[in-house]
Amino acid sequence: ETAMVSRGPISAFLAFNSTLETEAMVDIYPQTTGQVEALLVEEGRIVREGDPLLKIEDRELRVDADESAANFEQLKRNFARTEDLFARKLINQQDHETQAYQLEQARLRLERAKIRLAYTTVRAPFAGVISSRETQVGARVSAGSKLFSMVKLDETVARVFVPGRYLPIVAENQPAVVTSEFLPDRSFTGWVKRISPVIDPKSGTFKVTVGVRGSKPGDLPPGLFVHVRVITDTRPEAVLIPKRAVVYEGGERYVFTIVNARAVKRK
Repeated sequence: ETAMVSRGPISAFLAFNSTLETEAMVDIYPQTTGQVEALLVEEGRIVREGDPLLKIEDRELRVDADESAANFEQLKRNFARTEDLFARKLINQQDHETQAYQLEQARLRLERAKIRLAYTTVRAPFAGVISSRETQVGARVSAGSKLFSMVKLDETVARVFVPGRYLPIVAENQPAVVTSEFLPDRSFTGWVKRISPVIDPKSGTFKVTVGVRGSKPGDLPPGLFVHVRVITDTRPEAVLIPKRAVVYEGGERYVFTIVNARAVKRK
């Protein structure tokens, strides 16, 4: 059986097995106390930053916000009249400053009431997927009640542990290829994101974090078992022969070539 020698690109790589992780995973807690009125998302739902996740009953807080708004508007009208009187020097500066202080206090109370009311809608802190839901409609929650867990799917990584002798040839931003037995016929682009400069004296390895992206969110779920190949060098115009054509003898490598219809051993 023969094959033609050709020229083309070839790469040297380091191969590892790993599992995918996410760099951003958070537990979400409410910033106010109350009863859950509505669940707006479920596990597995992909959300954008700022999307509402859960609604807490807010009637009392809405009344507080309305009351603060009414008080502020009343004091604002009173202060407008005070400004006019002060301009005509019909009231002294101390009374004018007192009215200004009261107006500012009312404005701050209104802002605080609006913030508390906004806390009744729990929102996504970033774009990602809901990995778990920990509450239900009707439950009473407080600042210590876990509501959801979220993961950020566009920052998936695989952590591999490389033998220390390869430390000089592994560099940040080197390309990598990620594949998985669970996703046959598909490969994903990766890159060396971080390199730990410390070699573990027990294992003789150093940690390399490989970033990887799918074509869309959810392509590469955390926990997926993957094969990672870190490409350390590429020759664009190498002489290429089939790997199984190489014969190893006594530490040397040989191939057989055809010369005048005969097989000739060449180093």
